[in-house]
Amino acid sequence: MAEYKRNFSGAKMNKDMDERLVAAGDFKDALNVQISSSETGEIGALETMLGNTKLSTDIVPSGSKVIASITDGENDTIYYLVRGPRPRIIPYIHKDYIISYNVSSGEFTYVFVDIIKVGDKITSKTTAGTSSYISIGTHHDAIRNNMLLQKSGNQPLSFPKNVLNTLVSNGAGSPVDPHTFVGSTEIQINSNTGLSVGDLIVFTPHQGGCLEFDEPGVVKGESVTITGINIVDDMLFYTDNVHEPKKINLARSIQGTGGDKREYPGTGDHDRFHTRIFAEIGGVKQIIHQGIAEASIEPAYVEKENCLVIKRNPEFAPIIKASTVRADRLNSDGDGNPVETTLSTTGFNADEDGNGTSYSGLNNNGNANLTQGTFTFNTVVDFKPGDFILLKSQLSDNPQTDVVDYDVRAVIEAPDNGESYSQGDTLINGPFNVSILAVNAENISSIDTSWYVALEQSEPLFEFKFPRFGFRYKYIDGEYSCFSPWSQPAFLPGEFDMLPKKGYNLGMSNRIRSLKVENYFADGETRPKDIVEIDILYKEDGKPTVYKVKTLKPSDGAPLWEPSGWYATTRGSLEITSELIHAVVESNQTLRPWDNVPRKALAQEVTASRIVYGNYLQNYDLKSSDSSSNQSDQPSSPNDSTITPEIILSLASSDSNIIIANDFYADGDPTPGRSVKSMRTYQVGVVYIDEWGRQTPVLADKKKGSIKVLKESAPNFNQLCAQLVSRPPYWAKYFKFFIKETSNEYYNFAMDRWYNAEDGNVWISVASADRNKIDEETFLILKKQHDTDLPVIPNNSGDNPTARYKVIAVENEAPQFIKITRKTLGYVTQNAGLDKFGNSDEGYPIEDYNFFTVQTSELEDTFGVGDQPSWLQASSSPKDLQIRFYQGSNRSEWYDVGVITDYPDNFTKFTLAGTKPKFGADIGFAGGSYANAIAGLKFEIVFREYEDKPEFDGRFFVKILRDQTLVTHVLNQGNDNLMVTGAKALKYLKTYKDYNVADGGAGYNIAQTGMVVPNHEDYFNNGRDLFEGNGGYAYGSGGSSANNFNNNNVSQDPASPTNYKWGDSAFYTLTIGADQPEPGGVDGFLGGLAWGALDALFNLGDPLPTSQLTSNSVKYNIRGRAKNFWEWFTNYGDEPPLFIDDAWAYDWRGYTNDTTTAETVYTNGSGSGEEFIANAFKPVWYDFDGISGENKKMENIGGDANDGGGNYMANLEFNKMQYELWSAGDGIFQNGSIGIKNKRLDISLAGHLKSGAGEGEHIHTGKPPLAAGTGSYLENVYDFMSRLSIPGQQFRFKNDTNETVYEIDKSRYQYGISNYHTNADTNANVSVNKRVKWSLYLKAPINTNSFDPRRIRHDGTEETIMELLEPSTSENGDFISKNPAIWETEPKEAVDVDLYFELGNAYPVEYNFRNNEIFFPVGIHNKCRVTLESASANTTDSWNAAIALGGDIYIQQVNSDDNELGPANEANNDRKVILVHESGTPVLTTQTNTVVKIETPYGGAVTAKVSSGQVGSNHFFIEQDIHNNKFYLPWFNCYSFGNGVESNRIRDDYNQPFLDKGPKASTTLDEPYKEERRGSGMIHSGIYNSTSGVNNLNQFIQAEPITKDLNPDYGTIQKLYTDETNTTILCQDKCLSMLTNKNALFNADGGSNVANSKDILGTVKPYSGDYGISNNPESFARDKYRSYFTDLQRNAVIRLSQDGVTNIAEAGLKDYFTDRFAYADQKVYGSYDERKRTYNLTLPNQILTASKDAILFDSITVSFSEKAKGWISFYSYVPENAISINNQYYTFESGELWQQHSESNPARNNFYGTQYNSHVELIFNDAPGSVKSFQTINYEGSQSKIDKFDNMTQDGITYYSDGEFFNLNAKTGWYAENIVTDLQGGKASDFKSKEGKWFSVVKGEQFSLDEKGGATKISDLDGKYLLDTSEFSVQGIGYASPSTDNTDDSGVEFTVTFKDSSTSNSGQNWD
Repeated sequence: MAEYKRNFSGAKMNKDMDERLVAAGDFKDALNVQISSSETGEIGALETMLGNTKLSTDIVPSGSKVIASITDGENDTIYYLVRGPRPRIIPYIHKDYIISYNVSSGEFTYVFVDIIKVGDKITSKTTAGTSSYISIGTHHDAIRNNMLLQKSGNQPLSFPKNVLNTLVSNGAGSPVDPHTFVGSTEIQINSNTGLSVGDLIVFTPHQGGCLEFDEPGVVKGESVTITGINIVDDMLFYTDNVHEPKKINLARSIQGTGGDKREYPGTGDHDRFHTRIFAEIGGVKQIIHQGIAEASIEPAYVEKENCLVIKRNPEFAPIIKASTVRADRLNSDGDGNPVETTLSTTGFNADEDGNGTSYSGLNNNGNANLTQGTFTFNTVVDFKPGDFILLKSQLSDNPQTDVVDYDVRAVIEAPDNGESYSQGDTLINGPFNVSILAVNAENISSIDTSWYVALEQSEPLFEFKFPRFGFRYKYIDGEYSCFSPWSQPAFLPGEFDMLPKKGYNLGMSNRIRSLKVENYFADGETRPKDIVEIDILYKEDGKPTVYKVKTLKPSDGAPLWEPSGWYATTRGSLEITSELIHAVVESNQTLRPWDNVPRKALAQEVTASRIVYGNYLQNYDLKSSDSSSNQSDQPSSPNDSTITPEIILSLASSDSNIIIANDFYADGDPTPGRSVKSMRTYQVGVVYIDEWGRQTPVLADKKKGSIKVLKESAPNFNQLCAQLVSRPPYWAKYFKFFIKETSNEYYNFAMDRWYNAEDGNVWISVASADRNKIDEETFLILKKQHDTDLPVIPNNSGDNPTARYKVIAVENEAPQFIKITRKTLGYVTQNAGLDKFGNSDEGYPIEDYNFFTVQTSELEDTFGVGDQPSWLQASSSPKDLQIRFYQGSNRSEWYDVGVITDYPDNFTKFTLAGTKPKFGADIGFAGGSYANAIAGLKFEIVFREYEDKPEFDGRFFVKILRDQTLVTHVLNQGNDNLMVTGAKALKYLKTYKDYNVADGGAGYNIAQTGMVVPNHEDYFNNGRDLFEGNGGYAYGSGGSSANNFNNNNVSQDPASPTNYKWGDSAFYTLTIGADQPEPGGVDGFLGGLAWGALDALFNLGDPLPTSQLTSNSVKYNIRGRAKNFWEWFTNYGDEPPLFIDDAWAYDWRGYTNDTTTAETVYTNGSGSGEEFIANAFKPVWYDFDGISGENKKMENIGGDANDGGGNYMANLEFNKMQYELWSAGDGIFQNGSIGIKNKRLDISLAGHLKSGAGEGEHIHTGKPPLAAGTGSYLENVYDFMSRLSIPGQQFRFKNDTNETVYEIDKSRYQYGISNYHTNADTNANVSVNKRVKWSLYLKAPINTNSFDPRRIRHDGTEETIMELLEPSTSENGDFISKNPAIWETEPKEAVDVDLYFELGNAYPVEYNFRNNEIFFPVGIHNKCRVTLESASANTTDSWNAAIALGGDIYIQQVNSDDNELGPANEANNDRKVILVHESGTPVLTTQTNTVVKIETPYGGAVTAKVSSGQVGSNHFFIEQDIHNNKFYLPWFNCYSFGNGVESNRIRDDYNQPFLDKGPKASTTLDEPYKEERRGSGMIHSGIYNSTSGVNNLNQFIQAEPITKDLNPDYGTIQKLYTDETNTTILCQDKCLSMLTNKNALFNADGGSNVANSKDILGTVKPYSGDYGISNNPESFARDKYRSYFTDLQRNAVIRLSQDGVTNIAEAGLKDYFTDRFAYADQKVYGSYDERKRTYNLTLPNQILTASKDAILFDSITVSFSEKAKGWISFYSYVPENAISINNQYYTFESGELWQQHSESNPARNNFYGTQYNSHVELIFNDAPGSVKSFQTINYEGSQSKIDKFDNMTQDGITYYSDGEFFNLNAKTGWYAENIVTDLQGGKASDFKSKEGKWFSVVKGEQFSLDEKGGATKISDLDGKYLLDTSEFSVQGIGYASPSTDNTDDSGVEFTVTFKDSSTSNSGQNWD
């Protein structure tokens, strides 16, 4: 009998091959079996599976899911990531976990507990102040501080306070023991409204979950798939392609988890508390508190940012506090005390006597040592005993800068009382005990003088550098953040001091002597909580190297390491005491403005000690909402369109440094101020920053975001202002501005002298040290006038508005022409007879003549008759002889003499030659003809020779064009070069009262100045009534025509020039004192009565008391009419006089040369038909805008254009006038007169119309009208004033002994002003009633302290002389100036590189309590001054009143209520700003919508809009949205000295450091910036080296080659793994190998060699075969030498090994996987079983729809054995995750850990507590062409299945025994489920054991053929068994399906044998 025997030596399934071809030992199908074989592989045995054992018990809640796992082989530990369940019925708690299992010890540890949501019910509530205390029912242990609280289903309400301090048990406000939670039942929250007992509430962390195991935005709660996970030392890295890549420090997390006390380290023993931050600091293991090393017991809980690979960077710069004095001279506010002063007139002339040397400057107090005495200085000063002081005579040129070359040196001795000279902040001016140490007798005058005194200080820090400071964080795991923004340069310049003899600008040296770096330690809400060190950094402008100044640690304590909270005094403070800084930071850190850590990444691996991400997401879409989170099918709103930034860029400019006040200047604002350079174009762009510090490229608005700063702004302190008007992107948390300015370097230099050039141009000499600054391609720009401190700006620059000059030539030696020197040989002067030069025919010096004659006798008298010089001999041709003519200040040019010959009538003829053979127009002053010859004309003869003067040494020479601009600003400067070209007498009229505080409150007090603006009734009505024609009087009421002014009675007593009369009746008697100034008035000494009688009349005060009236005093009539006065005044002299106009007018209506006035024309009310321009007569005042530099015109209040003036001015509300109106220099009204005030001078002329001239004749004539026949006098007056009005015109006052020269900046005139009121005047009265006024605006105010032209009588009876000046330009500038002209070189043309530079801090998009200190720092120490940017009148008045108390308003703190100083306690308290005043707490009214300007010590200022106004309060609330506010940018690129000079270079010296445009650069992109998925790209981090302590795994520096892109044809990267030193890359469609730290060098024959390379990601080579991993990285598993994964798109399962790519699906299961992989988007999970050495692939539930049938695939696991080279079985267990370690295989189900193949589980095939059967389908395909009859079946193996026999019925008879004994009891075991051939089906019910085998008889069953001819039988499962006979080409293949229900561990082997009854066996046939 034939026997077909099958063992399992093939040990694999084959579901693909035709049944006839299936190899013996293979099987068709298997479930829950395993194959064992001998070492030779000849014998195979089929076994049931060992079950698994649950190792964890209730570690996580039911319903949890393990989403990833990884092993740490070194520590025998498995780490697995668990997503907890998400219940929705309150009470509930949502948690995620990381758990570890140590396979050696069997211990489980909670590594990380992430409590992400808590739902509970309020069981009780109490209220205290603005807080509530609530109890919740279940999960109070899970609550932590700063969780977001909301009612279930509602929006957030508030933030809980610090939980540990607010978990109470004994009633509201009674804290329990903070070290325990026993009995804690209450939680304090910061709101007392909106909550009630019984409310269902939800707590969530403000950053969301830390671990982020949820798919975002998915309501149904799906978990993410971890697609990459690695361990580096103790750090776990993972990514899921959905969230930010994560990093968890495993060891630290364990010590921050669990524990009985939250504030102490844990052991990972429980999950009640959220994980806290743990660190080892200074050798002490501790839980970090809210701020490291703070005095707070509240622990710092881990937030999402602490779990990210990317680390936050500081978004703000440190604050620099610098002073020019040493640190010991700073006051309590940190400001520098004065260490400079002056000493009054004192002599130090030594007198020798017997006791030593006596100095007259000392009060010796009888001391025997006459070198000792006392000084009492003029001002208080901080001098201490032992100080050395230096004295410099005030007679020196610049004592402040020259004091180092002292005249006297002394030392401060100890005071007599033994105490200090100063107590705290209280300083004194003396007396100080001093000892004289040295006197430089050669330097000081023999006369007494005053002295400049300064402390002799140590050398300054960083004297020749522009140092900047920054900082960076070091995190717990050793990562460093990027650098903070850099501070402004710590540079304190000095006063301008640039002389050619010094060679450089001393003012551009750094004067810092004390320096502090502060504000690097941000508030706890702003600063990441896991930083353990802060590095203070230093760099210099012009150098790329960054140095580490100091590493600060918590152990350093305050002030280096400050606690956070509003109460911190400095937020960290480090004093810099030395510039010796040597610790260099890695150079690549300067290229790292931010880390380009992928936002999301699918693939992750560790290679070359770096993290590599593949298929990553970077950048963002510039949209206002996140379209990716739009879960609806609705189209996106218009707001989803791409944002194009719009920026409004403007310039704030000031002539003082207030706009940059409160920067780091501890001494107040320096003389030079930080400024934005003029003559440059600036482009500003914006960079948006996400929550973690990623930045966009620069987004520039090239339409509005640029501005050109003109040269006019050079003298000012300029600041750029930017305002975004576009919306921010939805994802942006911060933004910062960047600036582009492309110019190259420029240089400043001081000229020495100027010289006329031979071609009419000018040579200027320059110090040779500046030679490299200039070449012949250079353009020069004149910035400062020669010999003055005035800038050269276009509005006063003549014919060359920009004063820009092309260099014509450069000579290193003095040009020959300027070496000429002229030695005067003599002069001939024209006599009174006017006959010495020429005669009536010829010989007089006249234009266009080439000769002149001189009386020979005059020459002989001058040069001698007997000894005539050779040049005087007849017919001589002298060489180098020159002549010129001059008279007074008039001079001709020099002319060369060609020939000297005799001339008739005893004359000598001089014929001209050379380059000027004829006289030019310059000789015109001589009269132009003999008939007009002038007396005093001089003829000068000089001899010209060449001389190398000492002044040429050390100089080079530059030739430039001579033009009028150069003449005005260089050649003509210096009083010695000016000549008088016109003069006029000026009188002075003053009729205004000088109001002051003593007036008893009649006016409005401006407290800061003591000025009182008068009440308008006094100012207007009474003032005008003085000049009324009808009954108007100065005092009293009423009047009559009898009291008219009588000019005949006005006289001056020559014998008593201080006495005056006015009028003839109703006298008051006054006593007039000596004509001396009286101090104390607002306008200085101008307000005293001693200045003249009219002063008393026009002052309009109350009548003098009787006690002041005496009979001996002169009497004055004070009732005269204005008409009489003006008639008298205009006829007082020969002609109507010019006068300094401080006089009132009845009607200011008139006509101006102001072309900006409105063109509306009216007719006045008098009916005269006179027309006037409306705005020309309105009393208009201006509100001076100090930022824009513009005057904003404010309309009048009241009045009517047709009123005729009667009520117009009286209706004005004068008290509304702004104070700025006075300080701006325009006085009261634009049309009014002010005499002299600030830079304005008013000069007027009255009585300029003759009788008979009609008023209409002067309408719109363009100049003041003159009637016919007025003569030359008034024409000359007008010509004089026309010249005086020209910008640039210079003048002086003749009686000014200092000869101060003033210059006109601009002018304005107005005519048609009415002096008095008249209703019936005829034309005869018009002449004296009309006035023309010139308002002259000067470059500098008139120095009234030196000479005041008003120091004459006020009634116009005295005069001062004004002289017009013009330069004399004929001579060389052969002088060296002590204040030379300064030139600037124009930068060479620059390539327009699109580089932008960081401007400073980042600004938050929305203001909240987490970023408020980035917006502006908090605390009075930071001096954030608050002013009004725009406000209502009520707000303005309130703030002005507070400021008037003295001092400024600053921000004290934020986020604090009135009851408690501390963390937030109000619902909107994160936007509360509390103010403080220097003199106390301010009480302010700040209305809603007020915009405040906050000046920050970061530099610049921010603005904020008030969202909630307050009345009578010291605080207000600001709007949260600040993105579109106006920002005053903290950036500058020069220092402005106020004189036009703008410097950016140390000492303005060539090759010295200069100001950078910025330390950090960025650029724009040519392509639109948008979100980018780099599917074929890889990016890697910096290196990690645990030995050296380097952890750069967070550093992704874009400037370095950290990326690599693959061929996109390979599909996107799905998986990375490291194989030895190479990295395998699995793409969707290709498998590749990449060299790491190496590259392949290819040979000509195609071969390659490997070479070391700096490239981390080296050469990539593809594997053969077109297989990839599709989209299933989760299918990847690996053993030591092979990798396994699926390629669903190709229905393949891939093995990648050293022999390449193999599709192992073809090892018998190709068709199966084709069916299962029909849907490629399914997730298939792969794992490797180290114990069985199998690749296990878990397949999910799958419904496959094919044609009309639906086939359900259950989830199952299938196993591939490398030993069997095939798939050995399916398994019923479906793990969530699986992993192998130490030759053991572990799986996870429902969050719990199970050990597979567990010997401790006696039940076979028992998985996760469920019992399964084993099953195998065998093929007997021997002799497939023969029909066989199967008779028996046997197997070798363990127990068979036995069904217990109860009974059976046959033929109606019931049998209770079958005659067998083996089936008396049921047993589990193997059984043949079915036996089927293509012809018949059968069964083998029971197996009996015989001789070590189990036998059963095969019995046939009834069957029928289906429509295809297959056998059909009744099935145990579904009633049908379908056998498709079309699969068989021959008959007789036996198909057995053995199964087992055996669950014990006995007898597991199984071998099955069939016997064929048709085959002879031992001569016997089987039935």
